[in-house]
Amino acid sequence: MRARALGLATHQFRAFGLEGLAKELDPDPGRVVVSMVAVGSAAEGPAEGRDRRTAAHLRSAPWSER
Repeated sequence: MRARALGLATHQFRAFGLEGLAKELDPDPGRVVVSMVAVGSAAEGPAEGRDRRTAAHLRSAPWSER
């Protein structure tokens, strides 16, 4: 909410180098990094030439339970 109040956008993601990040941040014992949030100005849309997968494609992926 704070980011939005400042006119910024946020996007949660899980695709990152967990081992390298854990080594760099050295979290306290018992704590684990499981997610990250990018904060910044929202893009107008996907970059030219970038194709996004459809929801149907994601649901039919090999890891999907559906």
